[in-house]
Amino acid sequence: IAFGRITGNYFHAYINPLQSMTRGAQAVHGLRDEFLATQPTFCAIAQGLLFFLCRSTLVGHNLSFDLNFLDAGLASAGFMPTARYCHGVIDTMPHLAQRGSRRRFSLDSCCDMLGVRREDRARHGALEDAVLLAEAFVVAKRTQPPIGYQCETMGLH
Repeated sequence: IAFGRITGNYFHAYINPLQSMTRGAQAVHGLRDEFLATQPTFCAIAQGLLFFLCRSTLVGHNLSFDLNFLDAGLASAGFMPTARYCHGVIDTMPHLAQRGSRRRFSLDSCCDMLGVRREDRARHGALEDAVLLAEAFVVAKRTQPPIGYQCETMGLH
């Protein structure tokens, strides 16, 4: 996202987890062990990912969940935590939850609340979710209060 518009500039990679997937995980994203075994490891893509993230603001929904995995992968590849490479970090969940009810909001609920269409989404996948979140983020930035308005007071920087 730049200047309130989605750029279409994406980094996407399937990663070999070096272990078998659980049935639950397979049901969520539809990826099979046979396919993932042919993909690069996280260590192989880490530098390219960091180059993509460098000096960007990382926006995610329930971002602490994803950052735990990302930081563990970076540590195993010999890199510092994600926050050291990014310009900033914004977790959309607390901002969007303030607009609705006191319950936690799934990405689907947030898209519904903001009027972001998600009918074409077949499965829960990283790229599909990132595009949906980008669309929701652009809509939310135009509304009041704009999302990210308390980033520094919430410990997000």
